[in-house]
Amino acid sequence: MVLSNLRGTETGRIQIGSYTAADRANITGLLEASSSAVVPIGTRRISVQLAMIGTGLFNDAYADNLSLVLTDTNATATSVPEPSAILGVLIGGALVVGAMKKRRKNL
Repeated sequence: MVLSNLRGTETGRIQIGSYTAADRANITGLLEASSSAVVPIGTRRISVQLAMIGTGLFNDAYADNLSLVLTDTNATATSVPEPSAILGVLIGGALVVGAMKKRRKNL
């Protein structure tokens, strides 16, 4: 994967290995592989490329269940408050303002 900013300048690169028959003990099958990394600030594009290159007359490479998953690791720090919480703050603020006005009238 190549990560780039708005201008197309590369901000990062992630690669999941190149596997051989020896990696599979010469048995046809799929190997599970994954990678994780922090997406650099300013990244606006992620280009995913799958290259399957054979070594003989045939290219008998396989891939299954490929995915790119982006998660917000700061979700709790930047979460949006529930509407009921905002309503509570507004009502609380209105009660404080009302109490202050009443107190001024009594002075």
